[in-house]
Amino acid sequence: MNGAIRVIIAEHGGVWRVLDILEQLQTQMNLHDEAPDEVLIGTILDYLEKFSQRIHRSGEDVLLYSLLVQRHPDAKGLIDKQIQDHVVGADRIPQLRLLLNDCARHYPQGRDELSKQLSKFTFALRKHIKREEGIVVPLARQHLLDSDWEAIVNSKDQMNDPLFGSNVREEFSVLRSRIVSMTPTGMGGLGIAHAHLQQPFASIASDNSAPKTLLEIKDLTSHYGRIQALHGISIEIKEGELVALVGANGAGKSTLLRTISGIQPMSGGSINFNGQDLAVVSADKRVFAGISQVPEGRQVFGPMSVEDNIRLGAYSRKDSAEIAADMEKMYDLFPILRQKCKQAAGTLSGGQQQMLAMARALMVRPKLLLLDEPSMGLAPLLIEEIFNVVKRLKKEGMTIFLVEQNAAQALSLADRGYVLETGHVVLSGPGKVLLNDDKVKAAYLGM
Repeated sequence: MNGAIRVIIAEHGGVWRVLDILEQLQTQMNLHDEAPDEVLIGTILDYLEKFSQRIHRSGEDVLLYSLLVQRHPDAKGLIDKQIQDHVVGADRIPQLRLLLNDCARHYPQGRDELSKQLSKFTFALRKHIKREEGIVVPLARQHLLDSDWEAIVNSKDQMNDPLFGSNVREEFSVLRSRIVSMTPTGMGGLGIAHAHLQQPFASIASDNSAPKTLLEIKDLTSHYGRIQALHGISIEIKEGELVALVGANGAGKSTLLRTISGIQPMSGGSINFNGQDLAVVSADKRVFAGISQVPEGRQVFGPMSVEDNIRLGAYSRKDSAEIAADMEKMYDLFPILRQKCKQAAGTLSGGQQQMLAMARALMVRPKLLLLDEPSMGLAPLLIEEIFNVVKRLKKEGMTIFLVEQNAAQALSLADRGYVLETGHVVLSGPGKVLLNDDKVKAAYLGM
């Protein structure tokens, strides 16, 4: 029961956040006398239209709706109202799109009518969500049987369920991320899109052979002068894995990444990458070998343009045609960077700079992507979106070593994890096992 209800609440939360952005865009149009952002509002309408179509497509009902009517026939009128809301909402969206296009072309003519209809639409949709969470869900809790909830949970990976199907929810997530990535700073946050990548990087493997060990670290030590930062670290990462490294500030997490990438010298032990001993390999040669790092604090080149920063990530490559193609993929992945491609990188917001740092690192076509505290200093909405990108890259088969203070986010996504304390690995294991470890909960999850 709880899992199914969480899906409902999560999807409602996504719609609610999108409506927040839409209302802020409407306020900007009305109070600041600005023409409507036709592309962004149009993308929001695309998302809301997709949601309505999926919830009520070809007369099919959400499984929870139909089961509730079976168990509690008195709920039929309520359920019919909910379904009708989706139909009416879907019918209104093309009308809103026409009003938007007309207003954008003839502004300020048409502004008042567009604003009026947007207000009516958002009010009705919010009312629908409140009714579902305040009435439908409590009725479902009261009347559905355990077997009903089991059927709902079992349907979550099926294409035939328009609300709980995982493929459907992925579609919603992609559209939401695109909206957030296009949203101006200070208006609902500026996130990162994870558009369909369609095998964007040559390094991503798709064969079914057993994964080989890509990175093997044994008894690694490193010093800052007389101060020892790493004490006999041993870590293994296989191809296609996402491995998380968690720990408190000062534990040595960034030092370990810097040592792998060659910026920080090692004083003992060994690092073997893709069959090559890195002890005598310089930092720049490690990039050529396929190691790419997104550094803590982004560290973009401020005076250079966004475009030049991205292109700089491909300095080790000579395939100009493929570089150009990958540039387009970066702009598809992070749409806001296309809009700001000629702007100086130093003028971007923190979230935009994080996108830029990731795009630059991905241009290497890395065999191993090192992510150092990617969520640091970002708002919660941005953190959610950045982990959506990491999740997408993982799904595409990229090997990722993620250093992150947000232990819950990192371990929930990781195949395996390591816990670092004062330069020592003190725990290791599958990500979800570590997530439920009492010591990890107490030290890093506040539980």
